[in-house]
Amino acid sequence: MLKNFLTPTLLVLAATLSWWYIKTLDKSLAQKPAATTKGPDYFMYDTVSTIMDETGEPKHRLKTAYLAHFSEDNRTELQQADLTLHQQDGSLWSIKANRGTLFQETEQLYLAGNVTIERPPQMDAQVENGTNAAATLPPEQSGIKIQTERLHVDPNLQIAQTEDPVVISNPAVQVNAIGMKANLQTKSVELLAKVRGVYEPQH
Repeated sequence: MLKNFLTPTLLVLAATLSWWYIKTLDKSLAQKPAATTKGPDYFMYDTVSTIMDETGEPKHRLKTAYLAHFSEDNRTELQQADLTLHQQDGSLWSIKANRGTLFQETEQLYLAGNVTIERPPQMDAQVENGTNAAATLPPEQSGIKIQTERLHVDPNLQIAQTEDPVVISNPAVQVNAIGMKANLQTKSVELLAKVRGVYEPQH
């Protein structure tokens, strides 16, 4: 289905972001956080929680400016959520949003408001002569940013998805689409509709 959407510009994009597998899908994603019905049974400010894997290494970390827990559906409301996902290769994904809802039973996280997914440049890949890494890294190592307004995240599977408009960018490319499903472990993304992109060669 990708062939039906890729323009010559997007073909260049596909070559530039060779580590991203982009295709379009015709399906919808459910995002239905529950509404608040009672007051919280507890609340906290400036929190940090870290989940470890079976080897004792950090798996993901969630920071918030404020959280409130509601016992009727074991739900936690978050303000200024900042989720860090640790990868096996040592790299990190950062997901930030103005607010969020975490369902404790299923460990599903729903984020809203200025949602940003970001993978910083792999600075360990910079050239040995000390040249600025951000200017010299190849596209697959130069970092990437995804912006949207709402996002459903499974922190354990590292799946992030939305039905909202998304903007995906790195120093050389910007792609706009409606709807997305991203696997942050495999660094692949499925764009659902209205895909268009701009390639800016780096000199």
